[in-house]
Parts: sequence; structure tokens; C-alpha cells
Amino acid sequence: DELPEFTDGIVLANIREYYERVPEAPKEPPAGGSTGWSPIFTQVGPILIALNPFVNNFPMYERCWQDVYHKAGSAGAIQTAWRTFGPHCFGTIEQVYQELKRASQQSVVICGESGAGKTFTNKLMLDYLLDKGQALERSV
Repeated sequence: DELPEFTDGIVLANIREYYERVPEAPKEPPAGGSTGWSPIFTQVGPILIALNPFVNNFPMYERCWQDVYHKAGSAGAIQTAWRTFGPHCFGTIEQVYQELKRASQQSVVICGESGAGKTFTNKLMLDYLLDKGQALERSV
């Protein structure tokens, strides 16, 4: 009935607990989905929370993950992809990409502590947009 105390420390403790109890990241999206599991991404409404895995060749950054979210976005099913494969920076940027095709302006705010992975996540998302934009240009 009563809300528990909500402080930065409690939020960080919950994120640490979440991160420590998840298994190793899959190398590719599981066939048929995985009921929304992700080792470093979680989502609260439209807000994507990412933990820095402190590795460059993280399996969830592979091309096959981009393809899963792009295919879902192209079919108008990005919400289904999030439920099936879990929150992911590629899902977030795919939603932005789909909205860019309908409207001329979109924004993404990436923030966090020093060393949190902001630059790396930004690079992944920009590479994704550039790749999808070039593919769209080639098809026209």
C-alpha cells in the first residue's frame, strides 16, 4: 500500500542486482524470442536504461540483432519485438527511424555518468541510422 523509499542508492542497488543475476548474453536473437530478456537493457515506458558491459564485442551488438529490430519496425511491430526479444538500443533507434520516415524531426537523449557507455551507444545508434538510410536510398 505504501511506496518504498525511492532514492538514487535504491535505484542503483536494484540495477546492480538485476545486472548480477542475468545470464550471459546470447550471440543471436533466440528463435521465437526470449520473453523480453536482456542482460544490459531494461525499459521503463519510453526510457531505455543501458548498463555498460565494458566489452567492445558484446554479442547483442551483432548485425543479427539489428536485423531483428529493423524487420519488426518495418512491419510496424516494434512493441512486439521489445516484448519478444527485450529492450535494446537497436529497438529504440528503429522506432526513431520509423518516425523519421513519417515526420521530419526526432530526438534521442543519451545521458549518464562518465564511462557509462554514452559515446559507444550513440555510435551504435548512428551507425544503425546510417545503414538503414543508405539501404533506403539504394532501394529508391
